Amino acid sequence: MKYRKFYSVGPVGFGKWKRIRKLDRVSTFLNVREECEVNIWDVKNKRYRIAVFDEIENAVIYGRDLAKNLEIKFLERN
Repeated sequence: MKYRKFYSVGPVGFGKWKRIRKLDRVSTFLNVREECEVNIWDVKNKRYRIAVFDEIENAVIYGRDLAKNLEIKFLERN
């Protein structure tokens, strides 16, 4: 599996593909800006931020669906 951080300014963008180790879990939590983040963690505890939502319910639904599709566990945190 591969992962890419992609940065763009207008029509110009760049990013580099990296290999992901074996995935362990999907988690959600509320950050200091009152946004709910959805993260994927690998077995070495490296975090990959996948999405940010304004509503906690939307993040939980997205996180559960993602964990189900990847066949890994889901942890919900506030």
